[in-house]
Amino acid sequence: MYTVTLFLSCITLLASLMIGGGHQRFLDRTIKDDTTLTQEWMEITLDTPLKPERDVQAVILHLADPYEADLKMNGVRLSDGSLVKPEVQLVDTAGNTYSLNYYGLFGRQLVIFTLRDQLMGREYRTVRIRSDKPIHSRRIFWRCYYTRDID
Repeated sequence: MYTVTLFLSCITLLASLMIGGGHQRFLDRTIKDDTTLTQEWMEITLDTPLKPERDVQAVILHLADPYEADLKMNGVRLSDGSLVKPEVQLVDTAGNTYSLNYYGLFGRQLVIFTLRDQLMGREYRTVRIRSDKPIHSRRIFWRCYYTRDID
């Protein structure tokens, strides 16, 4: 009985590796839950630094309703129709600051900031973020993924 169970477990594991490519699609790490961005820099220092993995690393804002990303204008559309462009920075373990660029979005609620290939080889202990007008975010998180995994 034990041999059959072990055999079936191995078959299931092999099938999942073949179907899923052997890895999770996204590696996500929460930086901060439920918060409101303001004009003042919010500085979030992490106990464990962020480490770049895969070929894309990004800080992502998960916008709360009624805020939506605006791809044409590279920003966040507020409920009054105005547009705001949040600013995101990473501070590495040596104290160097890197300003991330608006990169795009996943759907209308996830706004992506990155430097693409320029983040590799460093670890980041602090995330700084601000917005000229208040924006409520459900979550701010670090995402690493392979470009080939984006449908």
